[in-house]
Amino acid sequence: MYKDLNVPTPLNLKDLYGNRYKVTLDESSTCPGESKRDPWYFRIPCKYGHIYPISDKYLGFWCDSGVIKARMVREAPEIELVQDGDGEGVFRFTVEQFEIVAEYTHPFKKRGRRNLSNMEKSQLVEAGRDHQFSLGFTGKKRSTESTEGI
Repeated sequence: MYKDLNVPTPLNLKDLYGNRYKVTLDESSTCPGESKRDPWYFRIPCKYGHIYPISDKYLGFWCDSGVIKARMVREAPEIELVQDGDGEGVFRFTVEQFEIVAEYTHPFKKRGRRNLSNMEKSQLVEAGRDHQFSLGFTGKKRSTESTEGI
């Protein structure tokens, strides 16, 4: 990790949005000598690009959809377009403007584990019991279906 006293500490996406949105690592974090805990490498994948830290005050959104880019420029002028390309663009915004950007970008939600009660677990096991397929030591099916005569 590059240490320079003149470089600001970026906004930490994991601390800010890690409980609601999926936070991944940029591909460049796999380079030798780089730390996977460095907040510069965190990003939030979205349906139309990704959100990443720019500085200690700003976040960026790389947009890979020309339609979404045009909508954001037209409908959200407070979000600054800092780089314009053919069908893609880069926007700069503050933490306070994150929800506005999220309406257009559709960041991927964090997927949690399902919490099932013991009763729900037993109901699921019972419902799947008739559809189980497993071979015993004899090589015969344990299910009620038969494959004889096929």
